[in-house]
Amino acid sequence: MTYSHAGRLARMLVAIAVAALGVVAGCGRSDLGLYVWDGGVAEGGDGGACDSTTCPTGCCDPSGTCRQGTELNACGFGGGTCNDCQQEGFDFCDSQAHACGTLQPTCDVTNCAAGCCTLFNGQLACVSGVSSLACGSGGQKCLDCTNSGQQCDPSTHACENAPCGPNNCKGCCAGSQCIGNESDAQCGTGGLACTDCTQQKEFCNAGTGQCVGKPPLCDPTTCAKGCCAGDVCVTSPSDTQCGIGGKACVDCTQSGDTCNGGTCVSTCTAKTCAGCCESNTCFAGFLDSRCGSGGAACADCTQKNTTCDTISTPRVCAATQTCPATYGGCGSTVSTPVLKQTPGECGASDLQDAAAACSLGYSSTACQLFFQTEKQINAGCASCLAPFAYDFQQGTGIFDCVSPYVGTTCNHSTGCASDCESQSCGQCPPNSQQQCEFQVVQGQCQTYFQGVTCVGNALFGQASFCNPQQYGGNYGNWLAGVGAHYCE
Repeated sequence: MTYSHAGRLARMLVAIAVAALGVVAGCGRSDLGLYVWDGGVAEGGDGGACDSTTCPTGCCDPSGTCRQGTELNACGFGGGTCNDCQQEGFDFCDSQAHACGTLQPTCDVTNCAAGCCTLFNGQLACVSGVSSLACGSGGQKCLDCTNSGQQCDPSTHACENAPCGPNNCKGCCAGSQCIGNESDAQCGTGGLACTDCTQQKEFCNAGTGQCVGKPPLCDPTTCAKGCCAGDVCVTSPSDTQCGIGGKACVDCTQSGDTCNGGTCVSTCTAKTCAGCCESNTCFAGFLDSRCGSGGAACADCTQKNTTCDTISTPRVCAATQTCPATYGGCGSTVSTPVLKQTPGECGASDLQDAAAACSLGYSSTACQLFFQTEKQINAGCASCLAPFAYDFQQGTGIFDCVSPYVGTTCNHSTGCASDCESQSCGQCPPNSQQQCEFQVVQGQCQTYFQGVTCVGNALFGQASFCNPQQYGGNYGNWLAGVGAHYCE
């Protein structure tokens, strides 16, 4: 769940000073954007000229014209609405999958959450995952629904049963059954009804789906979409008969591989992978969402509300932790320490770097790198800025800043609020941290946070330099401002 910057800060300070910030967290595109696919007549067409029946292997453009479905600005399959890959933010249209895609050398859920992974010209690529030829999500291996006579449900990115037809069958239809490998008795292509060539004492040309007078030779011309097992064109590849372009079929199992898009790819096992295996791909296995080693299946530790124990052998998810943890109460000695000024620890250049690196918040990558670097080149400055090394929504940095300007009782209240939150959420996985903080402020820590209203007079008085409102809610500028007061 995402909360606005203002909302997070307001919950910490109970609408004191910072509620006026009005700073809204930006929303960026992290992987695949909304992919237009309605599976029906092209919008703006003639209401029936272009659809899954008249355009089974292509897509319909806005004028109602059936396109091949393999162009960058007209990509799609099954008579659905063509998609403009470039406009949607993709790099190409996969001519085999009829789906917009982007090359991803390490395609997985972290960079292809809304789509699925397939091979494109021998390289891993993330595609939309809504084509019946390449269906899936979560960075998993794409499935060709047409191999089983199914179609892709664009709302779930999963293959579903459907009547056999042009939209979900590369071969021919024998009633409701899709015949992937045509024979003389069941010949056809494009999801049309199978023809029994033997009734006419003819033979099936699997490449064209037509009956011919003499047995056809299997070659790149007659079997462009499959591989040749002798003179038989195999259009539905399997691990034992894999290939494309009319070349000889290959048995991938002989080398311990599997077939992916007509190409044999290495099987992920303990012999071939020191990390963990997911979708037959070997990953290092150090992520919380993809943890493991020794060729074992990757585990998603976040589903167990825990993290990957990266130093264990084998790598496994750490013991389940309670999030939030139970808070036993705030002791009488808990208090926000009263800060003292230590002039000369930070120079003007240090604070300029802090402002530039931390503009997006303490948790941003640039800000984390700044503090790591500062410890190496000016440890004194890094130490002086440490009390403020918290995102605004945690409140602790602001409480530390105002500590000399409020009384003992108020410092006890702010200390209890910070202590309750850190004790409750400190052991949570990173992806659950923010949700935990929001939960406890509304729950077991609510009483303590109601007490932090005592900082209001200071934030609008002597300690106004601690008020984020003075810096427009920019954490980097705030850090440089409070650093100038305490450390320069």
